[in-house]
Amino acid sequence: MKKLKFFMLFCLFGSMLFAAQKTTKTVKNEYDLKFNPDKYVSKETEINGQKIKYRAYENIVYVKNPVDKDYQNMNIYIPEEYFNNSSIGSYNSNNAPIFFPNTVGGYMPGKADTVGLGRDGKANSLTYALSKGYVVAAPGARGRTLTDNKGNYTGKAPAAIVDLKAAVRYLYLNDEVMPGDANKIVSNGTSAGGALSALLGATGNSQDYLPYLQEIGAADTRDDIFAVSAYCPITNLENADTAYEWMYNGVNSYSRMVFSENTTAEEYNDRSLTHSTVQGNLTEDEICNICSNPKRDKSVITIVEDMHGVISLEKTKVYKGTYHILNGLVTPREGITLDDLNVNTLLDRIEKDNVKEVIFAISQTIDGELTELYIIDLLKKFKDLKISKIANGIPIGRSIDSYDELTFLKALEDRREIEY
Repeated sequence: MKKLKFFMLFCLFGSMLFAAQKTTKTVKNEYDLKFNPDKYVSKETEINGQKIKYRAYENIVYVKNPVDKDYQNMNIYIPEEYFNNSSIGSYNSNNAPIFFPNTVGGYMPGKADTVGLGRDGKANSLTYALSKGYVVAAPGARGRTLTDNKGNYTGKAPAAIVDLKAAVRYLYLNDEVMPGDANKIVSNGTSAGGALSALLGATGNSQDYLPYLQEIGAADTRDDIFAVSAYCPITNLENADTAYEWMYNGVNSYSRMVFSENTTAEEYNDRSLTHSTVQGNLTEDEICNICSNPKRDKSVITIVEDMHGVISLEKTKVYKGTYHILNGLVTPREGITLDDLNVNTLLDRIEKDNVKEVIFAISQTIDGELTELYIIDLLKKFKDLKISKIANGIPIGRSIDSYDELTFLKALEDRREIEY
């Protein structure tokens, strides 16, 4: 009987110990999603002579079961006025919009941003938002290069957008206890971060992401947002340069960081590191990275009026020559002459690169035809140069950029030589 009692007590103790271990493991792995208004650091910054006092709530893990808590966290910054029943302009603790910027670039993992100076040494967007009365919630997100300690990729799609949605859900969950209005979340990003912001705005409350959100323990609430501010949203990294050139057309001065092929995600996101930079002004050669590709056939040049022509021809995936962008057409009624176009460099390229053929692929309008005639007259001095134009698949009077790649492909293949 004593042995039986001892055995029963042993089993009971063992089951209690197992339950305790299981409970301890669950608690250890789960993060509390309740916003703690008392866990902050008071800070102060300045912009244009204006001092800004705010409360910083940093490194808030926004999911219960993070895959990587170094990225699945958020920094929240709130103007001090909202804790003193004060307002900033027309905003107060109840109606202030929430600025939601991410730092994702190239679909790399992006850490939560902080109030302060940007890479250009000027006040960043978070600082400006605070000065205008916005509550700032800056989320981090996983990205394509992120791996665990076994080398398994943990940030592949749809990880980044799932993380942003989870951060939005955290804000909705805590809307009653946090200053700011979760119904007015404005997502912001540039490049891949801009594309993710656009996707975040377009897929609010989509059931497609629910299994992924449940897996990481996101709050069980909404994830739709109020607005999106997307700068040059990139969905195709192979054409990123072209997209940037189109959006920032006319902005030719630049300052870019220098990264090696071995730059890690941690180094990319470490704002305390000082990266080497290169400053300069874009030239025609720099803008057209296609032409600098050694695999392109430099003996063939296609003349286009602007970047739209380049994009359209590249979509055919057949043309392997180079391009020359005129930056416009001769337009007498607007006072635009041949001298206003990028023509002299064309003549230099033909001579330097031993060009065999020049193809005209500009709009079949009166201005386009006039431009062709003027340039052909200049090309006559190159005795062995073949001059051609895309075929009549592009109707007269229509702009080049209004046609699909199949039309372009046929017109390119059936191009005809111009006799002169």
